[in-house]
Amino acid sequence: MPRTRPTAPRLNVVYVTAVAAIVLVAATSCGLLSRPPASAVVTIGKPAPAFELQALDSAGTVRFPDAFKGKVVALEFFSTG
Repeated sequence: MPRTRPTAPRLNVVYVTAVAAIVLVAATSCGLLSRPPASAVVTIGKPAPAFELQALDSAGTVRFPDAFKGKVVALEFFSTG
């Protein structure tokens, strides 16, 4: 029995499936589909987690929330990459 060539619609399905698989693997390897660890999740209405950063104007460190007891604090976290 001679082999027949796949039809155009069938090839399109194969190509779309292959491209989708490549995109999924690339997104997973870049961390785009990963979830943050449970300890990093912040819930609205709950206290912010404690952390420590190096002070920009001195050699010391700033501890949150210890250094800001009794003060209103607005935190803005952003990332450029």
